[in-house]
Amino acid sequence: AAHDHDGVRLKWTKVVDPLAFADVFVALGPQHRAFGSYRGRAELQGDGPGDASLVLRNVTLQDYGRYECEVTNELEDDTGMVKLDLEGVVFPYHPRGGRYKLTFTEAQRACAEQD
Repeated sequence: AAHDHDGVRLKWTKVVDPLAFADVFVALGPQHRAFGSYRGRAELQGDGPGDASLVLRNVTLQDYGRYECEVTNELEDDTGMVKLDLEGVVFPYHPRGGRYKLTFTEAQRACAEQD
């Protein structure tokens, strides 16, 4: 927060292996860009100066994992690590016609009936 926001570069990457990273999002001042499957789903939260929080929308199972944020300006840099855990509820449902036999509409109806 002590530095001019326009000179700060933010880079979010996903850790895919201990020594391999996939680009997620980069911002330099007002310019920003999301990469790959994160296009249209990743943006900065923007809660004021110094906020480097990344927001992911329409989260998928492939988004699970560790993310690294690198903040760089002309004189110094810093990194932070965030782990994204996904939780959900799966209920046992066995349709009469067999598993994986429902159409999308039938699956929606079955979910609504099971509340």
